[in-house]
Amino acid sequence: RAQRRTAPAPPFPCAAMADVDDVGVVNAYAREFHRGVVYCDRIEGKGRVLRASDVFEAGAVLLRDAPIRVVTEQPGHAVWDRLVELAEGPGTGALDFPPLWYWCALHSLTAEDLGEGHPEDPQRDGWAPMGAVEQRRLLLLHSGDINGAAAATVT
Repeated sequence: RAQRRTAPAPPFPCAAMADVDDVGVVNAYAREFHRGVVYCDRIEGKGRVLRASDVFEAGAVLLRDAPIRVVTEQPGHAVWDRLVELAEGPGTGALDFPPLWYWCALHSLTAEDLGEGHPEDPQRDGWAPMGAVEQRRLLLLHSGDINGAAAATVT
């Protein structure tokens, strides 16, 4: 049996994630919520990769994770209805993506992003802002502009 490997501890507690490296953020999350069964590493030419920290049988489930935020269509909500109107109403083409794309983006904003006075009550055309830690985790999923296939994927 292979010896269990653990990722190096990041130099910060999980709750204070401002301006830290992305690998450290992922490793802190894996230790806090998944007992360190996986860790993040960086591989030249591939970027971030998730590795198992122990030997497992093929097909074993290493972790299950809840979504960072669940966002659904909300007919009757003024902002949702406006997005639908921009996408599907007269003069369509005002949006490059379907309304749900923008709706999800709006729901990824923190209270600071939304500004003072943003209503959190959907009955008042608001929504609950995302927490700063959750937003940081969400932003880790963004890979930036993609300008073609990675060399590792081209055969």
